[in-house]
Amino acid sequence: MSHVETKLRPQQRLDLKWLKSDLQAVFYSQDSLNYLWNGLMNDGELTGPFSDGLLNSAGVTARKGELGKYYCGLRVLTCTCCDGICGPTNGCNCQPCQKLDAEEQNAKQEEKRLPSPQFLLDSWTWGPQPSFEQLRTFILCLNHEQRKLCLDAVNSSLSSTRLQQRLTIFKRYFIALNRAPHTTEFNTNIALRNSNVGTKDCRIIGQRNRLQDPTASLARVGSRAALNFSFAFLRRAWRLGEDVDLCNELLLESLEALQVLPVATLFDESQVSPIWLEVVDRSIKFLRQVVIGDVTSGRQYCEVPLEDQHVSLNLLLELAIQKGTLSSILDIVLLLLQLWEKKAYSDDNRSLPANASAPLLPFLKRFEEISLAKSPPASNDEKEDTPNCTNMFLKYLTIPEDETADVDLKQAAILLMSHLDRLASPHLPSQSFNKTNINTNRQQVWCWGWLAWLETNVGPQLCDAISELNIKQLRCSERSLLALTKDGKVYCMYFCSETPCPQLIEGLKEKEIIKIAAHTEGKHYLALTKDSEVYSWGNGDNGRLGHGDNTSKDEPTLIAALKHKDIVDIECGGTYSAAIAANGALYTWGRGNYGRLGHGTCEDCSTPTMVAAVSDQHVVRIACGSGDAHTLCVTNQGKVYSWGDGDYGKLGRGGSDGSKIPRLVEKLQNIEIGEVYCGGQFSMALSTDGRLFSWGKGEGWRLGHATDEHIRFPEVVESLHEKKVVSVSLGLGHVLALTDQGEVYGWGKNEYKQICDTTESYIQQPRLIETLKMHRSVGICCGPMQSFVWSDFGHWIPSVRVPFVIDITEQTFKLLDQLLEVVCENSRTSSSVNLPISQDKEYVAIATLNLLHLQVCTKCEFTMVTIDIIKNDLQSSR
Repeated sequence: MSHVETKLRPQQRLDLKWLKSDLQAVFYSQDSLNYLWNGLMNDGELTGPFSDGLLNSAGVTARKGELGKYYCGLRVLTCTCCDGICGPTNGCNCQPCQKLDAEEQNAKQEEKRLPSPQFLLDSWTWGPQPSFEQLRTFILCLNHEQRKLCLDAVNSSLSSTRLQQRLTIFKRYFIALNRAPHTTEFNTNIALRNSNVGTKDCRIIGQRNRLQDPTASLARVGSRAALNFSFAFLRRAWRLGEDVDLCNELLLESLEALQVLPVATLFDESQVSPIWLEVVDRSIKFLRQVVIGDVTSGRQYCEVPLEDQHVSLNLLLELAIQKGTLSSILDIVLLLLQLWEKKAYSDDNRSLPANASAPLLPFLKRFEEISLAKSPPASNDEKEDTPNCTNMFLKYLTIPEDETADVDLKQAAILLMSHLDRLASPHLPSQSFNKTNINTNRQQVWCWGWLAWLETNVGPQLCDAISELNIKQLRCSERSLLALTKDGKVYCMYFCSETPCPQLIEGLKEKEIIKIAAHTEGKHYLALTKDSEVYSWGNGDNGRLGHGDNTSKDEPTLIAALKHKDIVDIECGGTYSAAIAANGALYTWGRGNYGRLGHGTCEDCSTPTMVAAVSDQHVVRIACGSGDAHTLCVTNQGKVYSWGDGDYGKLGRGGSDGSKIPRLVEKLQNIEIGEVYCGGQFSMALSTDGRLFSWGKGEGWRLGHATDEHIRFPEVVESLHEKKVVSVSLGLGHVLALTDQGEVYGWGKNEYKQICDTTESYIQQPRLIETLKMHRSVGICCGPMQSFVWSDFGHWIPSVRVPFVIDITEQTFKLLDQLLEVVCENSRTSSSVNLPISQDKEYVAIATLNLLHLQVCTKCEFTMVTIDIIKNDLQSSR
């Protein structure tokens, strides 16, 4: 159903029902979306050509009569004059039905407002030449008609229909939320994402918001009374000229109290009492009146001493630095420029211009000490500071040592803008238009853990050498990292290298590789080409390379036995290998002890051999283990089979018995599994709906459960039950998990800080990697004691709020616009518009444009990520 054909008519009586609905389920369940959409139609809140009638504001269905008017049939009017008039034929005179008639009439007028383009063309055929206004109307009509055609075409797609359904449901929910009184209690059932606040805490917070705290109410009354008294006292003292010293002392004590506070204490408003925020806002309003000389007491003007004005200005500056927002600092900059303009240019030419200065050095020095916010490591080309006029201004600026010295207000404003530009510089995206650089910089790769080339091990660090390769897949062996690029090239790097330097695998450079395989305890590698050919190289013991012998290979060599098998997937174990054909046949070879190959024996096999026990199944995924090996596979029906060594219950069948042939894991029989993973004495399985199961040896907290006991049957990892896991990677003793939101969680052994920068030897349960929280990761890979993560969503997705730098609000854009107007306004001394702007205005212009660039780019980054999430949700719902 096209959204053009439907209209939302929200009924207030149904608001509570919508506030109790599960809004989050709309993104993840097509059934939930259909249920809420059908509920709109059944309740009469969604109307269209399919509607039998319309619900009026009284909640009664009114139907259209022969004359096109609505009639509800309640006969709510008590007067007898309407008898014989109100009815199904003539309509209804009750107010709710009259509103429906008025809406119908307005809709018809909207439709008739613009004639069709063909009608206008026909009217000009034998008439005079059309006027300019008639041509303008014709263009509007033509645009209207084309827009309607485009809407009809777009709304015919399934994805557009589902998107419109979601938006309509969200609109209905927020209408109900907006109309709900503050005392209304309801439960939205929306799971909090990316939050460390528990359910119980959220319930307590919600109750505090709904109920008025008597203590807070008394505090609010007291603060207002104290402020009113203070402001009234100051106004009276300034008006009468009395207690001048007391006024100055009061202002100075307030200033000293603010100067000892750290900066940006009010930036996170959720952690600040609303009473304190109200005090700050009222104080700013009063102090601004004092500074600009607009203080009145009753109807009389108050002459504020210059010293008190200067202290008030410093108070304003300190409150702005406490708020920590970009808009608060920009507002101060504009105020300084306004004061300088007011004092420097007097309308009275009989007096000399006043000295537009104030003792602002303590504040300016404090602002200079604000350090750069933490930002992502820059690439080699971006590490050096880009020279610009604001950098030069700060570099060669000399600030007087005497803090009591006056500073020109205009110069103070320029200095503040230059510092804002300095603080924003690490967050600014690259301005390069080079296609190669742009494509390369679209990806980032982080690495941490035991790596010789890392000077310090302090968590995820950007590795430019790998980022430049444009990674598609990473796999780790015992000693090295294997990287597959998106153009099908394979590179190798050793963990012990002092410098990260990827080396191209020469034997594969003429091949287009689509997948690589290695094992964290292995010394051999596999590569799958676009033509379904499999190459192997490395250690050849036990026939793990598949060439019929135990010979090692330094260069990739084609496995002849798989030449015509149409291989679609490959996997490496510690001492053996596996491959899957397009028809679902599973082949294994290499070391065979514990029956890990699934051939019914413990003998080695030096050539790929089909696993006969699953020949009647269509295998789609395979996972190979390490020393005391076991093997897992998944069929196209989501069933999991396990075989090999059974110690610690890692085969998932309740005991420690091993098996030389694949056997079904019955506990997972009713769950559709998409991926399986084999770790050191433990196993994991990932369902298609994002649930992660683990079992086997629990020592070292490798299973992710609340205990380190051994688990002999698959159990879901409860810490991640609210997350949709899309990928898992296993190291020797640690695990990484990637969610659909690009978050990375880690747990297990942390001896080399391969999970996070902490002194804990083990991370007992899945923990979010905070350093990567601002990046949308798309891939993970564990080495024996290393971790790798990569992203395809640009260098840096900054927060929508960063102190002094990013503040995506309407007020920020208005203030930036005002600053640009100040820059562009013509000089008072010259009427020529072709003269270059002054150096002072250039400083302000550069800083303002950089800040504007940052705000726009930040908004665009988040918009693109949101669009990508919606696209993924739409694709998964199809």
